[in-house]
Amino acid sequence: MRTEITSTTSPPNIPLPQLEETLIQALSHAETTLTECILANAEINITYHGTTVIPLDNVDIEIGNLALIYLSNMTLKSSPLHMITVIPHLNLMYLDLIANISFIEVTGTYNISPELMNYTSRELISTDEGTLNLTFHDVEISGTVGLNINESNLYVHSVDLIYKPMSVMLRIKFKDGNGQEQTMEERRHDVRSSIEEPVYKDLEGRLNIILQERLNEILLNVSIGDLLENRNDTEISFRTATNNHIGNLNDFVDTILNALRENITDQVHIPNLEKSFERKLGFIRFRGSFKAEEGWLKSLKTLHRTADVILKTFDNSVEVSAALGLSKMEFGYNRYSAKFLEVGPSGSITSTIGENSVFLRGRVSYVDNNCTVTLQELRVRVLNHIRMSLTGLSPFNWILSKVATSIVNRSKSNIIANIEQTVGEKIQNLLLTFDCSSYFPQPAITNTST
Repeated sequence: MRTEITSTTSPPNIPLPQLEETLIQALSHAETTLTECILANAEINITYHGTTVIPLDNVDIEIGNLALIYLSNMTLKSSPLHMITVIPHLNLMYLDLIANISFIEVTGTYNISPELMNYTSRELISTDEGTLNLTFHDVEISGTVGLNINESNLYVHSVDLIYKPMSVMLRIKFKDGNGQEQTMEERRHDVRSSIEEPVYKDLEGRLNIILQERLNEILLNVSIGDLLENRNDTEISFRTATNNHIGNLNDFVDTILNALRENITDQVHIPNLEKSFERKLGFIRFRGSFKAEEGWLKSLKTLHRTADVILKTFDNSVEVSAALGLSKMEFGYNRYSAKFLEVGPSGSITSTIGENSVFLRGRVSYVDNNCTVTLQELRVRVLNHIRMSLTGLSPFNWILSKVATSIVNRSKSNIIANIEQTVGEKIQNLLLTFDCSSYFPQPAITNTST
């Protein structure tokens, strides 16, 4: 889920950073050298900590507020990524990147909830578990890579890429009532099913992280001095212009975030959770239930910028994007209860989220001589490393292992929805009266009358 507002008008030009002619010429040469350096390493192997098998998050597939299918043991394998086109814009400090991947394969196991098994014909579903294989073919990749300067090199501070497969194959294997292995297959030309979308969102995030790491390794092979032919005066001008440009953009986004923190509620409500589970005792399966109520999410006031802001030209306008994060995230439920054979614990749940990432994109324009900003997108990209604590659980600790994964996965979807809606709407409202002219001076108007 994401907050997304699309402008229906074509905004006028916004002035871009003004550079000296000698620096413009030097950057043109530097862009050619940088392109050659990157494309000399055009093939990138998709690995994680030295292995080609990359772990993905577990996923709960829901209809309404009911979890019906649980995906676990999810892993990713991919053919190499091939960079096709790289276009540096060193005056604005970003790259346009086009690449492709022949195939991406996701494998895992699935479990069907007792609710779905109860209300589905056994002719359609004869077993509550099996394996799945989800393969994305001919994946086209395009987007923006943000750059900045360290002591001697350029480095990538953020990656915003779109991954578009030409076809998607879903293959599910299970055993029928006679114990015979069966296979079901479905092929489509886009990512739109309830199974594919949550998996693909996690996949995109992992690939962006890997690509950022590999690009930074490549950029270590060419210094700023190499790019600018070791001309000290040109390098000083480049560093000064870059620092001024990125510093102005960072101040612009920080000002918006400061206003947000002053106007947003630190804690918001998240929906209740309900789940059925089973435990096998001998040859008998017993069913239980879990319910969590009065859910909350807090620390929204800790939202801050986590990387430099990117500015790029787009359809005769200027677009600004930024990576954000919350320095602290906690969620929980004031009351939960679990029942198994009519007995079970009750208490409260408190959880912390160790890693998170939020993406913001906006468009800057002048309307009736007023500098305005329109929110285009606010999207939660990452929620990882969740640690959960339940009070009152002993001696029913085994219940935690049955429901913890589901609580985490379903809470994540609630948290994402609340952040995108609450923060997105608040930023949108703040921008209605926000004057951005001090960060983007109005373009000069040339009088052509005679």
